[in-house]
Amino acid sequence: MKSKLNISNRTSRVLLGFGVTLALIQYLSGRSVWMDEAKLAFNIMDRSYLELLQPLDSVQVAPILFLWIQKFFYNLLGAHDWVFRLLPLLAFLVSCLVLYKLLHALRLKNQAISVATSLFAFCQPLIYYASEIKQYEVDVMVGLVIMYAVVRTYSSKRNELLTLSLVGMFAVGLSNISVIMLFVGGLYYWFGVYRKTGRWVNHSVIPIALWAITFLGYYVAFIHNHPTPDFMAPYWKDFAYMPWNVFSADFWAFWWRSYEIIFGKIMGVNPKIPLLFHVFGVAYVLGIYSFWKLKRRRLLFLLVAPFLVHIFLSALELYPFVQRVGQYLQPMFAIVCAQGFVFGTKLLTQKTNVSQFKYALILPGLVMLAITLYTFPKDREEFKESYEFMLSRKRTKDQILTNSGADNAWYYYEKIGYIKPEVRRIISDFNRYNFEGHHQQLDGLSGRIWFLISHDFYDSKRKMLESEYMLEYLKKRGGVVLESDENIGSSVYLIELPE
Repeated sequence: MKSKLNISNRTSRVLLGFGVTLALIQYLSGRSVWMDEAKLAFNIMDRSYLELLQPLDSVQVAPILFLWIQKFFYNLLGAHDWVFRLLPLLAFLVSCLVLYKLLHALRLKNQAISVATSLFAFCQPLIYYASEIKQYEVDVMVGLVIMYAVVRTYSSKRNELLTLSLVGMFAVGLSNISVIMLFVGGLYYWFGVYRKTGRWVNHSVIPIALWAITFLGYYVAFIHNHPTPDFMAPYWKDFAYMPWNVFSADFWAFWWRSYEIIFGKIMGVNPKIPLLFHVFGVAYVLGIYSFWKLKRRRLLFLLVAPFLVHIFLSALELYPFVQRVGQYLQPMFAIVCAQGFVFGTKLLTQKTNVSQFKYALILPGLVMLAITLYTFPKDREEFKESYEFMLSRKRTKDQILTNSGADNAWYYYEKIGYIKPEVRRIISDFNRYNFEGHHQQLDGLSGRIWFLISHDFYDSKRKMLESEYMLEYLKKRGGVVLESDENIGSSVYLIELPE
């Protein structure tokens, strides 16, 4: 038994080590900062610690402690892509360590531990968010830390109360999803103490009360009357809030989208491969059944309730359910799916007497790894590649035109010194919802024009990109495309227009 446990531990460490290696490669790949990253970075660079307590510019939202840590790294190390992405990377490394401890603290079977580890370590979104300036990787870390804090065994009641109190209080300022995890974790912890003591009011109320007081203070200071939710509510309403009417088509459409988000995006299986994410969906159902059959219902509550609470909050239009704000749920889905895969292979082995089915347990992790490596390291909007292509060919009198989506990336790289002040450009007017509004500006252009595009806008009614419309209009004016360079999420065209 001890030998099997050692093998399981070594396997988990190797898998997590491989995941960490992938995250480091992604981090060091130096992909370009995209629009929302740039917007958040502006706030961090331009504001003092006290000013970061106020609502952020450009409709950005991030927890206070997250912003302060980012500000500390910026003041200490300077303005660089890798500096702003250092905290998310550290969060991923901590998450791997905590996941390893959590899986053993949950007393799962060795096979389930290995499968769950592989599903986490090779999850493409987690690896990507480990090099994203935004807070989503920190959400994952906070969720794992809270779960581990409420399930682990402590050496004394004093250490238990102190650890739980501090974890919850810091979590509130570090992650917006902490309230969901603390609510579920608090119920899990309280019930565990109740079962031991038989008392409804027990020592668990001490950390839970401190969590509640901390969150109430945080809510009053930073969430209540915050302008961003009101601004974003119309945007989220069409797809991120669960409708109440179970008989409506919108209700079932919401749940289908949520299903695709969970198993196709949050899990990283890829929504474009339905057969694969359906397999994970089946594994999740089998995992729930297996835990229930094993009478591990308290654990099942800890793993499933955060998702249900999140969905309920979306129905109240308090918190949207979309991939990036739901990424913290990935470890919980991974654990349940892992249990389902183990249960399913065991069932197949018993029914068919084919012992080789047990080797199928390596397939889920291999599938995740293959999907991750297919587009690795992952890019989003490769502004720097387009800019470098243009700069290497640009003549002195050439003009530079950028679409409105490229503004934030341009300002960011100009601010950190990557783009020199002498490199001038013409900024496109903001006409995303009125493409014809570009005509007047485009009619004033002549000669050699570099058209640099990033974060392009797609008009579903016209069924075309904003840049496509602008390019077609310039061609109608007699413009000729001399050179071009197309990258992921960014491109640049050299167009010669009549004088």
